[in-house]
Amino acid sequence: MIRKSPLQQLLVLLLSVSLIPAIASAAELGEKSIRSYDFSSSFIRHADGNGMLTSISTVLDQQDATFNIVAGLADTDGISLEASNYPGCYLRHSNYQIYLNCYEDSDLFRNDATFYIREGLADSEYISLESANFPGHFIRHEVGFLFISQNDGSDQFAKNATFEIRAPLTEGDIDGMNFYFGNIHGHTKYSDGKETPARGYEWARYEAGFAFYAVTDHAILVNKKEWHKTAEQADANNAPGYFVAIRGFEWSHPLYGHINVFNTSSYTNFISKLYLPWFYDWLDDHRGLAQFNHPGREDWEFDDFKYQSDVADDNFFAIETGNKDTGNNDFEFLPYYQKVLDKGWKLAPTNNQDNHSLSTNSHRTVMIMPALTREDIYNTMKAKRIYSTDDPNMKVVFKYGNAWMGETVDFAGEPIELKIEIFDDEPIKRVQIVSSNGAVVKDLNLEGEGKTSVVWNPILMPENISYYYVRIYEENIFDDDLDTQIAVTAPIWIKQ
Repeated sequence: MIRKSPLQQLLVLLLSVSLIPAIASAAELGEKSIRSYDFSSSFIRHADGNGMLTSISTVLDQQDATFNIVAGLADTDGISLEASNYPGCYLRHSNYQIYLNCYEDSDLFRNDATFYIREGLADSEYISLESANFPGHFIRHEVGFLFISQNDGSDQFAKNATFEIRAPLTEGDIDGMNFYFGNIHGHTKYSDGKETPARGYEWARYEAGFAFYAVTDHAILVNKKEWHKTAEQADANNAPGYFVAIRGFEWSHPLYGHINVFNTSSYTNFISKLYLPWFYDWLDDHRGLAQFNHPGREDWEFDDFKYQSDVADDNFFAIETGNKDTGNNDFEFLPYYQKVLDKGWKLAPTNNQDNHSLSTNSHRTVMIMPALTREDIYNTMKAKRIYSTDDPNMKVVFKYGNAWMGETVDFAGEPIELKIEIFDDEPIKRVQIVSSNGAVVKDLNLEGEGKTSVVWNPILMPENISYYYVRIYEENIFDDDLDTQIAVTAPIWIKQ
C-alpha cells in the first residue's frame, strides 16, 4: 500500500472536496463503462491485451468495454478497473501505455493498476483518471490506444484525458446481429477534400471511432489512377471485424442532384451520363448500390424522384436524411424520406457527414449486421437493414416476427405485433410509428420520464397500409447538437 505522510493526508482531504466529484463515491463502484469526452461514441475497452478507445458495436465490444470498478489495489482512495469478462485482470500502465494484465502479487502491479478520479480536465462535469504512482500523469487516448501522459496544459490534452463513468453498455434482442455505426459519404484531395484516402480511413477508424467509412469522391474530379489508388488504400486499411474501408464515388450532377455509388469496379460522371435515365442504365448494368445524397439541394431533385422500377429494388438502397452538420433534427432532408417512400421507392435512411476534412459530429448511419466485413456491408445495403440517427450510440430494434426493418412481409388479414426496442444513454422522449403520407399511427409519449431504454410491442391492423417505420425523439445531453435528437428507421413494408 502507498503510505502517506500527515501532510499528504491533509492534502488528499483538501483536494477531495474540489477534485473528486460525487461519482467517486462507493455507490459508483461496480460494473460501469467509461465514455470519451471528445469522441462521444467511443469507450475505454480492452482488445488483444491493449487498453483502447473505440466505438462499440458488437456484444463482444460491449463486454470488453465493461469494467468492475473496485477500490484501488494500491490505495483505497483510488480505483482499479477490472475487466468484467476477464475477472482478475486489470487495466494498468507499463512504459506509459495501458494494457490489460492479470493480477500479479507485487507492489509494482498494484501501483500501476491504481488511479485517482479527478475533476475532468476539460469539463468539471466529467472525470479524469490520474496515475497513483505517476502524479500528474493521466489516462488519455491517442489514435485509438490508451496511455498515461503528463498533463501539458493544452486544450487537446484535456479533451483526450477526460471521460465519463456511466452505466454498463446494454444489449437488446438482436438475434445474432450487431450494431455498427459509421459514415458512407466522404471526400479526399482526389476531388474537393483535403486529405488522402489513406489518412481519411485512418482518421475514421482511430479518431472518429467509425466502424465503417466510405470515400466517395466526386467522379467528375477523379482520374482513373486516383480511382485505383483509392481502392488500394481502402484495401490497406480494411480490417474485417474491426473496421471496414469502402471505396465508392459520387455522381454529381449540377441539376439532377448527387448520388453515391458503391460496389462497382468502375465509375462514371455526369458528363459521360448527362441524363438521369442514362445514369440509371449504367447503374443497372454495373449492379451498383446507390444512395440519394442531400435531397432537395439541386433544382431538378432527381426528376422529382420519379419511380424507376429497373433500379428501385435492386440498386437503390438509401436516401440521406442527414448530411454534414444538418441532421434529422434540422428537418431539411428528413421530409424527402417520406416523399420517396410515398413515391414507391424502398429505401433506408442514412445520416452521413459528407466529410471534406477530418472533422466529425454525433450523426451516424447504423447498419445491423452479423459481422463487420465488406460483404456484410453490401449485403446489409441490399437488405436495407439500416437506420439514421443524430445520436452516436442509440441502438434500435424494429421487427415484425423474424423480419427486420428493411424487409417486406405479407399481410395475412390479421393484426400484427411489432417489436421495438431502443437502448441509449439519454432520455427518450417520444416513439412514433409512421406510415404513408407521414401519418403517425401510434405515438408513445415518454416526456419527463427519463427512460433511456424502451421496449414496446404495439399491435396494428395494416389493412391498406404500405409500410411502417419508427421515429424516435430523445433529449440531447452529451452531444454538441440541438436539444432534441431524432432517429428514423428503415420501414417494414407490407405486401397487401
